[in-house]
Parts: sequence; C-alpha cells; structure tokens
Amino acid sequence: WSLFTQCKYSPWGREQTDPTDFPNDNQKHSTRPNPETDEADFEAWLDHFLFDGKPSMERTNMYRCYHPSNYQSRSFTTHHYKARQVIHETELLPIWEDVRARYWNNFEWVGLAEFFHESKCLLFYRLSLGPTLYPWADEYVAQHCTCSPLSRHTKPDDTVVHHKESHRETFSNMRPELLQRIEALTKVDVRLYHMALYQFLREIVWLESRLGRRVLCDDVLERNEDELAYVFKGDPTSSVADLYHKMKTIGEPAVVYY
Repeated sequence: WSLFTQCKYSPWGREQTDPTDFPNDNQKHSTRPNPETDEADFEAWLDHFLFDGKPSMERTNMYRCYHPSNYQSRSFTTHHYKARQVIHETELLPIWEDVRARYWNNFEWVGLAEFFHESKCLLFYRLSLGPTLYPWADEYVAQHCTCSPLSRHTKPDDTVVHHKESHRETFSNMRPELLQRIEALTKVDVRLYHMALYQFLREIVWLESRLGRRVLCDDVLERNEDELAYVFKGDPTSSVADLYHKMKTIGEPAVVYY
C-alpha cells in the first residue's frame, strides 16, 4: 500500500507514472488523484504484477515506479542500484538463505514501525552501553520506557511523509481478495518480517530484564494483534502477544522457525 500510494500521490510518483497507464481512475498528472478509487486502483496495480496468481516476469512494466514483489527482501539481495526495479526473474522470489545472511551480517539493530517507541527504547539503551555518553538517550529510557501510566511515553513522534493522502491505520480490514494478492507478492518479505519480529521480541525481553520493568505494554500488543496476524499464519505461535509472553516465561520459543 505504501509503494502504491507513493506512486499515486507523491510528486515524484505522479511525475514517474504520468506517461504510463498506471491505475489512477484514468486521471493524469495534471488532475488531482481520486482517493475514492484507491482500493480499485490498488487491486488493478496488484493484478498487474501477478500472472496466474504468482509474481511473474511477464509483468516487467512497473509504470516507471515500484515493483512490489518482495520489495524489502529484494533490496537486501539485489546486485543493481535500483532495488525498485526487477531485472532478473530470481529477484521476484529472493533466495531465503541469502536474505537471512544479509540480515544477520549487516544489521546491529532493527526497529519495527508497529513498535516504534519500543524500538527507540532498545536503541537508546544499547547506546548507553557504549563508550560514548548520550545523556538524552539515558533520560528517554529512564523517563519513558515503561508501562507505568504516570511516566509512559504519550507524545506523538514526528512523522516524515512523502504525501498526505490515503494513509491507512489498519490493513487487516481490507477485502480478502486484496489480502490474497498481497500475500502472493510478499512471501519472502513475510518470512523476513517474522524473523525481525522474533528478534525484536527477544531483545525487548532482554531489555525488560535489564530494567526490571515492562517496556512492551499489553495495550500495544493488543493494538497489533489483528494487524500482525498474517505473520503467524500456519505458525504454532498464534499471535504476537502469545510469542511475547512465551518468551517472558521460558526465555525464547522452544523452536526457531528459520
């Protein structure tokens, strides 16, 4: 959705897609895009990159914008500088072993948008363990990384956006046929996110043990239950809350699924 709306609404995306037949309610760059047709346009955009229900090189026209097939994992493993493009068929479904190796070999810390505040707590605490002093990081962890209602972080974080239109709060309430198309285009990305989520929760449990208090609060877990249900499809762990509490109880899940 983010890639699609970037192509449809951002100044750069509109300039890129204007000479093409990008699904935009038949509107061109000189006309303001119509948010009322977003889901229909999104469906047409997804269908464009699928052939017989699978990502296919039959669909090499990206409307001069983004190819959505496993975009996140593709950016880890591509050998050309424009990850938004697909040049070789192997890029449609990146090899999982390569994606996993790039993840573990190149990232000291990974934050998750759904747990933005908690990710900051992890980063700031880890900064405090190094040789350089960061008083502002120590202060943030001490004052805001808690579930106590008296000192919880409630101030909205600054958000950088490329366009103002059609930002969704939830995606789990999309039509099932749209979710099926998204699933077909993100099979490797879902594995990558599952791995990142697993590692994030492990580090949160570690942080909470160091601080002696909860950092990841029940209402935050509950807020993300439906949105992250797709990650646990076919998984013995039924939800993000179940996985977190299992880690709290036994240290980490008995089985690693990677």
